Amino acid sequence: MTKTNIEDLKKIAEKQKVIFGSTEIIKKIKQGKIQKVFLASNIPQEVENDIQHNATIAKTEIEKVSLPNYEFGLLFKRVHPILALGVLKE
Repeated sequence: MTKTNIEDLKKIAEKQKVIFGSTEIIKKIKQGKIQKVFLASNIPQEVENDIQHNATIAKTEIEKVSLPNYEFGLLFKRVHPILALGVLKE
């Protein structure tokens, strides 16, 4: 498994459709519409476990980034923290 750097995350968000928010991501994982999930470094364990559980069932790749949720949000020009980013299947 390779680590995605910050510049690669920006490119992914520009070129592919992405969604934010753990609730929406879990819903889309269950529908089989997510190809990869990126998690903030300080995501609450309960939320991470829920995403991990559903991603394992759906065979969706997960990667934890080195950014905390508030920096993760700023990276995507959001004024709020982001716990997770899901890349939609094309």
